[in-house]
Order: sequence, then C-alpha cells, then structure tokens
Amino acid sequence: MQRNYMTTFLGFTVNDVQDFKTLRRRFDESVQHQNSIVEGINLLTGYKKNLELEQQKCNQLVDDIRKLRTVGKSRDTSRCFPFRSFLNLRHWRKTPKSLKTFFRVLSYMFSTDDFLSELRRNSNFVKTIQKHHLSQEKLLEFEQKFSRLPELSSDYIRHKSSDAYQICLWLHHYLEDEHNSRTQQLQIEKELLQLNIDLSTTQKQIDRLQEKIKTFKIT
Repeated sequence: MQRNYMTTFLGFTVNDVQDFKTLRRRFDESVQHQNSIVEGINLLTGYKKNLELEQQKCNQLVDDIRKLRTVGKSRDTSRCFPFRSFLNLRHWRKTPKSLKTFFRVLSYMFSTDDFLSELRRNSNFVKTIQKHHLSQEKLLEFEQKFSRLPELSSDYIRHKSSDAYQICLWLHHYLEDEHNSRTQQLQIEKELLQLNIDLSTTQKQIDRLQEKIKTFKIT
C-alpha cells in the first residue's frame, strides 16, 4: 500500500511532488514551444526584410531593362542618324575602289548583296537601316571580321567622301551602342537569374519554417 510521506515543515506528499514535476515539465515544454515560435517569427521577419531588399533589387533591374529598351533615343547630335548622307549615296553610280571594303561591311551588316543597289531600288531601305539591330551572333562575327580593318577607320574614310565619313562616324557609334547594350543586357540577365535563385531559396526556407511553426502549434 502506498504511503503518503509528510514533510515536517511544508506538508507536501509524494504525489504532490510528482504532480509538481509533471506541471514543471509541461511548463518547460510550453516555454520551449513558445521560444521556438518566437524564434520562428523572428526568422520570418528577417526573411521578410530580405525579400523586401530583393524586391528592391528586382525593381531596379526592371528600371534598367526599361532604360535599356529606350537606349538611343537620347543620343547627342553627333550620333544622329545621317539621313542626308544615306540619301546622297543613291546618286552614286558605282562604288569607288577605295571604299569597297566599307560598302562590303554595310552590305554584311544590313543583310543585302549590294548596298548601293538596294539603296537605289528600295525607298524604305533607309528607314530599315535606322531601326536595324544586330543579333548577338552577328555582332560577334562583325567584331572578329571587320573591327580592325584600316579601311573602316574614320581617318581613312575622311578624305574619300564626306557622306561616307558621316556614315562611318554613325557606324562606329552604332556598333559601340550595340556592344554596350548587349553587355548590359547580359549583365541584367545574369543578375535576374541570381535573384531568382535567391528568391527561390528564401521561399523554401520560409515554407520549412512555417511547417515547423504549425507543428509547434499542434503539439
């Protein structure tokens, strides 16, 4: 038979002590759960701040993309499209020998067999040239094949024809802008990819933490 042992100064029984231990254990577990939930909430708050920062990065990248799409609209007068010079070329009967390389490059860039012939017979060709954009592959091919040819330098063409010289200046600016635009676009794509990876990782961490908090609440 179980005996109830009494203390001489507090009057607690063994059962009272066992009940106290049970209550203390439950209290400790409750505090532990509460601390875990508080810790989880703090982590979620931290993740939220990180997401806000990453959202700001994303917004900045979107602004960069918009600026990239409008590149060329605010060029200075030295980079303006030389309409008059292109129209003047229509009156040329043939390509001068000293400028054959220059016109061969123009034919290559604007995908035509004979640049002068196309310019004479196609009234919309000048507008097509103005809106033209090189693909990444063609830009790389151009840099490999023609970028260092002396016949394409402005100093060489300067004394051959004033119209060809104006087109040459525009061409160099055009290629520079295309190159910078492609480089910036690749950098933005790289940053977007990394941002997407960071967001995906953060979202997985949040999902795991939310499941952990649900488990604590259930228990």
